Amino acid sequence: MHRTNLFILDTSVMLAPFSGKEDKLIEHFPDCPLSFRTQDLFKPFAVDRTYDIAFVSNILEYAKGNDEKLAICRDNLNSLLRSDGVVIATSFMNSSFDDFAKEREIFSSSFDFIEDKARVSPIWEKPVDTYYVYQKK
Repeated sequence: MHRTNLFILDTSVMLAPFSGKEDKLIEHFPDCPLSFRTQDLFKPFAVDRTYDIAFVSNILEYAKGNDEKLAICRDNLNSLLRSDGVVIATSFMNSSFDDFAKEREIFSSSFDFIEDKARVSPIWEKPVDTYYVYQKK
């Protein structure tokens, strides 16, 4: 399969995807002070401040079959977010519904899954969320 950038801009994989691009993002939100942090959510760490929103990508890809990693991720996100903080999680892997159910079960002690905020992709054999949202309890 050939990838074209007709609809998707070329991207590169890096640890800090916004690095060097913060000014461009801030231009779009002049009345909102933005700050960025790159963090490995699968290892315990100390929290020095809290955030309103956390964007995470492919939780299930990194923690597949490892409930302990999912619990560490949940606890780290819980610590990073303010009350009612939101996690926007992208998922481009064709994970099983059992994997998603397990993640949601583990996250349910600290987060509500916001059903009507998910975006479902019809490209897989079964529909898969391309992104989904948790809200801190």
